Amino acid sequence: MKHEVFKPASEEISATPTLGWRPSATASPVANMASDTDLLSEWTSAVCIRIGYGPIERVESAEEALNYLDHRWPRVDGPCWELARRKCIMAVSDSAISQEARDAFIAAAAEARMLA
Repeated sequence: MKHEVFKPASEEISATPTLGWRPSATASPVANMASDTDLLSEWTSAVCIRIGYGPIERVESAEEALNYLDHRWPRVDGPCWELARRKCIMAVSDSAISQEARDAFIAAAAEARMLA
């Protein structure tokens, strides 16, 4: 027996394909905002860091800084790290505090001895 899945008219497949990736409804709010506000929260000058003995890396926005803080940071327990993470999350949705996020990120990088 073949079962058919009911699809409301709003979910029917369109004859016109969509271009590009669209974030799902379950994606994190920060990930959704990053794609919409990349140009708004870019910093006026990059922050250069070095992780271990690796190459110097340029961090140019609050979104990039948040990615480093969440996924590449060697220590995640310092007070500057916590402040930088909070400021970067806020700067993703409010570009007016982008410079504050940058300053907090620099302090966190100095705390972790990562400034290049």
